[in-house]
Formats: sequence, structure tokens, C-alpha cells
Amino acid sequence: MDGLVESEMVLRWILFGVLLVSLVRAAVSPEAFTTYLGPTLMGLGVTIVVVTILEVCSEGSTPIAADILNRAGAPGNSFAFLMGGCGDGLYRDHGAERCYSIAENSFVPAAHYSAPGLVARLVD
Repeated sequence: MDGLVESEMVLRWILFGVLLVSLVRAAVSPEAFTTYLGPTLMGLGVTIVVVTILEVCSEGSTPIAADILNRAGAPGNSFAFLMGGCGDGLYRDHGAERCYSIAENSFVPAAHYSAPGLVARLVD
């Protein structure tokens, strides 16, 4: 019973992600979803823009990434969506300098090259 109580925080974000995917499925046609988030360079760019604006935690972004994989047929964009959320959280929680040192010393290169990280490097 303790596990259920302690998992409340994670389950809340997973349910938020499922709700968000349900809204996207109802509002966006499969053709438009494939066109804008498909396995193209434009699809990757749109994916990075969406993950930067959305700023969903990793638990909440998993259902969204699964939808990108299933409906758009873009495993790379799905992975970029998951890793972009991690990089965005790293940047937001630790700031630019700490984010660079964490990313350079880790095995998560996408966190180092996330959209906020790249913008911070361009501004610096």
C-alpha cells in the first residue's frame, strides 16, 4: 500500500501525459500529425520546438513520445522528444553553467544539445 501512496506524484504526470495525448489525437488529424512530426528534418525541428514550449517532465512525456512513435512513425523524433525534456529540465533546474558541466560529464549528449542549451550557448 505504501508504494501506491508514494507513486502518486509519478502517476499524476503519467495521467497528465495520457490526457494530453487524448486531446492531441482528438484535435489533430493523423495526416497532419505525420506531416509535421514525421521522420523528416522539419519533423525533428517541430518536435524540438514543441518539447521546448511544453516542458513536460519525463513521466508525462512518455505517452506523448509513444504517440509520436506510433502515429508519425518517427522513432528518432520520439527519442528527441524524451531527451529534450531531460535537457530542458537540466537547464531549468541547474542553470547554463551547471548544465554544461553535468552534460559534458554524462552519457546523455542530447541534454547537452537541447534547445535551451543551444540558445544559452548562442547568447553566451
